[in-house]
Amino acid sequence: MLESGFLIGIAGYVLTAFLSDYIIGKFSDNGHHRSVEDSMTSIFVYGPTGY
Repeated sequence: MLESGFLIGIAGYVLTAFLSDYIIGKFSDNGHHRSVEDSMTSIFVYGPTGY
């Protein structure tokens, strides 16, 4: 039971990180550091939200 909950949590983290990367890339006005903004915000802000 614990293993399946852990795997679901990891899957939620990854899915949310990828979805937020798409959303940030689509709506962000930052043209100079877009890739850095996308990856950092997805991993550190939205990823834990999905976990």
